[in-house]
Amino acid sequence: LNEAAIRAARANRKFICQEDIKEAFIKVGIGAEKKSHIISEEEKRITAYHESGHAILFHDLPDVDLLIRTSGEMRLSNFLLYQCAYAEMTFPTVLWPDFSLDDYHSALAAFGRRDRRFGGRNE
Repeated sequence: LNEAAIRAARANRKFICQEDIKEAFIKVGIGAEKKSHIISEEEKRITAYHESGHAILFHDLPDVDLLIRTSGEMRLSNFLLYQCAYAEMTFPTVLWPDFSLDDYHSALAAFGRRDRRFGGRNE
């Protein structure tokens, strides 16, 4: 979403749009073409096959509502980047494999208390 926000700012917009997210996903996923490194047709083909596999795999799945990252990292690492655009995220201090059912229930309870605005603002 950072890349999408940069795109929106460069276009003098206050909010990101779906096109910003799509273009950011492409840029972050395969990288922007640079004069010093043109992406070959073969690299584009391989990346297209790879990414289409994600599209097929996640086509019928709903977007993510809650992402619980139990690795100690406070980032997405491009995991389901597009599907997590409006996800609530939690980064518990209990790491995998120690993350228990009680920890999971605590994360769900906290999620239930959140005010989900889907990009909007409370005025």
